[in-house]
Amino acid sequence: MPNNIIDHSDNYITTQFVDESDTEESLERPFSYKLRFILRLILWPITLFILLLLITISGLIVLLNNEHTLPYLINIAQEVAPGELHINNYQGRLTDSVTIHGLRYEADGLELNIGKFHLAWHPLALSYLQLDILDLQLDQVRLTLPPAAPATEPSPAFAGIVLPLDIDLKRLLLTNLWLNLPDAKQPLYLKRFAASIQASGTRVKIKQLDVDALGATAQVQGRMRLEPAIPMRLQVNWGYKVPNSLNIAGFGTIQGNLKNLDLDQTITAPLAVNIAATLQNLEQTPQWDAKLTVTNLNFTSLVPQLPGHSVTGYLRSTGNLDNIMLTSDLKLALENLGKFTIKLNSNYNGKTFTARHVAVTTSNGAKIIIMGQYIPNTDLGRFAGQINWHNLRWPLHGKPIVAQSQTGQLSINGTPSAYTYQLATAVTMPT
Repeated sequence: MPNNIIDHSDNYITTQFVDESDTEESLERPFSYKLRFILRLILWPITLFILLLLITISGLIVLLNNEHTLPYLINIAQEVAPGELHINNYQGRLTDSVTIHGLRYEADGLELNIGKFHLAWHPLALSYLQLDILDLQLDQVRLTLPPAAPATEPSPAFAGIVLPLDIDLKRLLLTNLWLNLPDAKQPLYLKRFAASIQASGTRVKIKQLDVDALGATAQVQGRMRLEPAIPMRLQVNWGYKVPNSLNIAGFGTIQGNLKNLDLDQTITAPLAVNIAATLQNLEQTPQWDAKLTVTNLNFTSLVPQLPGHSVTGYLRSTGNLDNIMLTSDLKLALENLGKFTIKLNSNYNGKTFTARHVAVTTSNGAKIIIMGQYIPNTDLGRFAGQINWHNLRWPLHGKPIVAQSQTGQLSINGTPSAYTYQLATAVTMPT
């Protein structure tokens, strides 16, 4: 809106008209120029950086795709690697797939031999911060570990890992691995390890993980996070071949973290057993509460020489490495001994095993109470105990009855090779 300005200086009257909109535009114009100038200062380096990055990546791709690059890098690795590195033959390009036969590396007591190494991947995925591995195979691997150096300080607690790249491992296959541990008489043999895994940041998705080792097999699927407590939720199927006997298989879940981990496993036929356990403080002072429930355990399927033998009931263990509590309530059916129950209350404190109360009750009313201690402080150990019984007969089941004892007590003390005992009872022998 124009305004009139009257100037009275020098006896002259002048009138000026000033447009306020022009004044505002003149004030805004320098600011817009400054803003554009600042944006140009910022965008030019970014544009230049992106251009240089694209040129570098293009040059790197051309370099890696060259057929002479792989042997050149292998020669450099053989020269600068600490220790000795030998490779029999190789083929492929670093931009596609690489296969190496006869790799051997030795350094400071560490020995690694790989019969075959194969890698197929997409290196272009690195441009958007992803490691994309199509196929990674290792076969005929022999690994010998050197003795561990004495620890001068306690190992630091796991602080977690944040992956700098997203990882997509579509197929990992490790076959025929022999692992030689220090002071081990025989190497550990892993027949097969296969995996398909995706990871981003701290999150890991196990799409498939198969293990075949030491006569056991396992298949795992689930998720976990690489955080200090390692939270996880896994579904596990497993099997085990008992030497010269039957196959045992099971399935279940593992969920929680290293502070509180819950396991629930079901063992299937020929057994019918459930294992439910809670593990706590696995990093420092492990504690547990585990219960094994036997729905049906048929000895005939395990040992054909024992027909008609079965067990039902439960075993429960609680405590830590310094104090272990064990309780049970089992019902047994044995062909020659009949049916009876076993109730157990015992503990082990690292030095002494104490049977606080063991009660055996037969189907015909006989009852045996056992209490005592066993101290494994020598080759054979030392024991002290007491056995009390009521309505005891022999045989425990069936007829004819050979001997009967209404009550009795047996005290025993010593070692398996030298002991003393005291027996007080009355025995009748039916005619």
